Amino acid sequence: MRLSAVAGTAFIDFSAADVLTDHIGKILTVKDSAGKVLVGYIKAAGTGETLSGEALADTGFAGVTKASAKVVSGITKANPGVVTFAADHGFANGDVIYFSALDEMTELNTQYWQLQNNAGNTFELAVVYGGASLDTSGYGAAEVTGGEGQRTTFISWITQTGWCVGVDGAGALTGGASKITSDSANIYQTIIANGLLYYSSFDIIAWVSGVCFINISNLTYTLNPRSEIGTYTAYYTGGTNSTAGIRSGQNGLGVDNFSVKQVLTPSATGVTIVSTPGGATYNWTYQETGFNYNDPAGYEYLITNQRAIFANYYRQMRAA
Repeated sequence: MRLSAVAGTAFIDFSAADVLTDHIGKILTVKDSAGKVLVGYIKAAGTGETLSGEALADTGFAGVTKASAKVVSGITKANPGVVTFAADHGFANGDVIYFSALDEMTELNTQYWQLQNNAGNTFELAVVYGGASLDTSGYGAAEVTGGEGQRTTFISWITQTGWCVGVDGAGALTGGASKITSDSANIYQTIIANGLLYYSSFDIIAWVSGVCFINISNLTYTLNPRSEIGTYTAYYTGGTNSTAGIRSGQNGLGVDNFSVKQVLTPSATGVTIVSTPGGATYNWTYQETGFNYNDPAGYEYLITNQRAIFANYYRQMRAA
């Protein structure tokens, strides 16, 4: 079910021909699995689904920022190569570091590498996080003069444990986001408005095992568990102070091109909703507090033309 419950753009779409469109002017009641209801009048059949502009900032995960530079004390010419930072670095395993101002091991200048296998102030540079480290034995010279390293993070995305800027293990950014630990965690933005219907899509660009989810509404609803590389889509209705993001508990996952757009009008199988018979205000007549806009257990619906006994009908629905 595709549902818009916000004032001014109320509509509903069951994605099935003639189920709703044959009942113009009648009362529609939708009940969630907890018995909460929406009630409104069917106004007209939809003429085609249309979408708004992009609701997210940085759908391609390309916007990154570099923190204050920390001192690189040295880098060994060895397999694996080991980088040493000055004591105040504050870095941790999994951090993505941008290197610059190196005098001897210049091959690493302007490159991005992920840190792993921390020991004191030293780290190895991950080719594959949790796996192979960078072999620097073939580089020109060990770094002894020193240079700079800067932690690199997203500008627009909020990241929980294990999510980070994607790197390719060869010194460049992938342009996506990566999940490097098995903690169940989110990467998200807080942009969704209560009652609006949204269409979203995202790409899985790297995958090892397990699933990931589109996660919405204060990170509490998970939709369309997906695994394997590909492009995936979902519809959902935003709740109060909602978020839009991706959740996964698997490492080795890479995602990109996460898009969220408001659905402005219903398709030809949907109908617009008004609050009064034949009215022009596209609102639901009644929205019960706590109605679940994204109920995984599904919904029941009833269509009636008995407008004169609406109050009695509503009492019967609540008692059911």
